[in-house]
Amino acid sequence: MGCSIIKDYIISDGKGSCKPFFLEQPTAIQGMIFMLCKGGKLSMKINSIEYTIRKYSLLTLLSGSICETIEISDDFTFEFLFYSIDFSFELNIPVNIDLLEKVSRFPVVNLAEVQFESMLDFHSFMAKHHGNEEHKFREHLAKNLLASFMTEMCNIYGEPREHKSYSDVYGRRAEIYRHFCKLLIEYIKKERTVQFYADKICICPKYLSQLIKQISGKPIMEWINGSTIIIIKSMLKTSPMSISQIADELNFPNPSFFGYYFKKHTGMTPLRYRES
Repeated sequence: MGCSIIKDYIISDGKGSCKPFFLEQPTAIQGMIFMLCKGGKLSMKINSIEYTIRKYSLLTLLSGSICETIEISDDFTFEFLFYSIDFSFELNIPVNIDLLEKVSRFPVVNLAEVQFESMLDFHSFMAKHHGNEEHKFREHLAKNLLASFMTEMCNIYGEPREHKSYSDVYGRRAEIYRHFCKLLIEYIKKERTVQFYADKICICPKYLSQLIKQISGKPIMEWINGSTIIIIKSMLKTSPMSISQIADELNFPNPSFFGYYFKKHTGMTPLRYRES
C-alpha cells in the first residue's frame, strides 16, 4: 500500500518513503495522529513523559502534543494515519471533551489482540478506499470512514483502563498537575518561568515546584526546559526561519542568549544542530 494522501489527510502502512515525520525529529504536532504498532518497540517522550509503544499498542497524538523519539528498534513496524486541524473541521464530528481528556492522559493504550486486529483490519479497509483515485466520491468516502474510525476510538477510550490514573492516587494535586501540563503546551513558546505557570494556576511557585516533582519525579524546570528544547529542535529542522527569527519567535531576548541556552541543554549550537 505504501502511502495515500488526500488534502491534509495521510494514511500509510509505514512502508516506503512515507515515514511519520514525528519519528525522525522532535516535533510539535499540528493535527491528529493515530498509530498501530504491529511489532518491535518505540520509546518516546510525549509532553515530557516517557512512553513505550510495542506490539498491540495504539498511539494517539493530539494537536499541540510535543514528542521526541528516544529509541526505536530495527524491527519496529506500524500503520498510521494523520490529518490536519483544517481537515478535521470538514468531518463535522462533534468534539468529545471527555475523549480528548482521556487521550491527553493516556496517549498510549495497549489493546487486546482481538481488538487490535479489528482496528488493523479497519485501518487497512480505510487505506484501500483512501488510495482508490478512480473512485468518484473518494474524498467523501474517506471522510466518512475516518468519522467511523473516530467513533471506534471513542469506544476504546470509553472502556475502563487497567491502571490507576493520577487522579485516583493524588486527587486535587493531580488536577493541578494536569493543568500545568496543558498550560505548558499552550504557552511554552513564550513563557519559561515557574512564576508564570504558578500565577496561571493561582498557587505559589514553591508549592507548584514541589507538587510537580512529587507527582512526576522530575523538577519543574526539567519540564519547562525539556519542552522548550523540543520546540527549538523542531523549528530548526522544519522551519524556513533564520536562527535569529526563531529566537525572536520563542521570546528569547537576543540570538546570543538563544544560542547559549540551546548549547547549555544540548551540547551543540543551533546552527550545528540544524546542519546535522
